[in-house]
Amino acid sequence: GECGALVCYANNDDGPGCTGFSSLAEFVSDGSDTYYIMVEGYSATSTGTFTLSVSAVPAAAPPANDDCADAEALVLGTPLAGDNTNATSAITNPSCDEFGTISDVWYSFDAPATGAVDINAAVGTASVAEMAVYDGCGGTELACSASGDLFVKDLTVGATYYLQVWNDGAASARTEGTFTITASESTLSLEDQAFAGFKYFPNPTQGTLSLRAQDNIQAVSVYNMIGQEVLRATPNTLTDELDMSGLNTGAYFLKVRINDAEQNFRIIKE
Repeated sequence: GECGALVCYANNDDGPGCTGFSSLAEFVSDGSDTYYIMVEGYSATSTGTFTLSVSAVPAAAPPANDDCADAEALVLGTPLAGDNTNATSAITNPSCDEFGTISDVWYSFDAPATGAVDINAAVGTASVAEMAVYDGCGGTELACSASGDLFVKDLTVGATYYLQVWNDGAASARTEGTFTITASESTLSLEDQAFAGFKYFPNPTQGTLSLRAQDNIQAVSVYNMIGQEVLRATPNTLTDELDMSGLNTGAYFLKVRINDAEQNFRIIKE
């Protein structure tokens, strides 16, 4: 049957170390709710008996800065080592989250005289580190980035802001781990500010090219190597999916406009 309105906390297919195409899923329970387990085969004809084993172990202690109220203070210009292993999530997922189930930790910083801050998350054992900035615990999201770089501006000088850092909390992905956060007073040009946190993937691509930005992507054009425009889109959104399946294989230039600033990128269609 279907899950209906139930929320999926964990899932797995052919778990690592599991024999015979069996699966393993782990999740952190709240100790009070009732949970339901759905088991399904590979296809409509994959039916038969199975053995389901369920076990519980005490949850590991989360990091000290697991909640926004316990945010660890950042000193601008000074790298700070972080770790979100065993972290939980207690708020609504950030707007640029790519996972759905997340493990987040929190940091705070005071806005500098320019009111603008660059933040970089360099991963260690973590597979990825995504970030969002808020004007308070439970407050308004001001900026969000899934690229490992984030730029936030128009901050009130001297005010305290909160940085959420997260990745996928699902046991099947195992992306929790260490990273280093560096927040610095921004010296970016207006063009660099517009493209802070912008990313495009995969490159090379066989069909769809995904675009992600902190500010609305105003226009996208793809040009072949002799300068002919072969694709154009005006998404005016933070994300876009560019269908390149109809193009010949080879190299192209991608022109992107954000906040009236433009940059070009080289992409490959396979």
